[in-house]
Amino acid sequence: HLMKIGIVPINVGGPKTAERMVDVAQHAEAAGIESVWTFEHVIVPIEYDSKYPYDRSGKMPIAPEGWFIDPLIALSHVAAATKTLRLGTGVNIFPQTNPLLFAKQAASLDVLSGGRLTLGLGIGWLAEEYRALGTPFERRGARFDDYIAEV
Repeated sequence: HLMKIGIVPINVGGPKTAERMVDVAQHAEAAGIESVWTFEHVIVPIEYDSKYPYDRSGKMPIAPEGWFIDPLIALSHVAAATKTLRLGTGVNIFPQTNPLLFAKQAASLDVLSGGRLTLGLGIGWLAEEYRALGTPFERRGARFDDYIAEV
């Protein structure tokens, strides 16, 4: 079995992340790295009561003012500058979106990249982000299931 190595996150940081994204991806591809991956948050409130499940502090290890460049746009940018590098979302918060529009956008990226997209989807944990988007946090798991069945 061959080990596959990827870089995550390609889209989080600040101005330098945006400036260096293509260079990082091209160097990764040249070095034999298999993939680059994104994180997604539309917004991160300065203060939130929701508990981040992946750190004992209950807070994300990324400052609220940190940039989360939109995953599909970031991966499109990288796709245009690479040939073989796989492009992954790790993960997009599916119940916050319109499922048909998202499916079209993801399919468009997959086609334009020559089939290199690996789509990771999740339900999210940040209730305050859902509220800011005007999307109910409750029943997000059931809505995820319904959206998957629709598309």
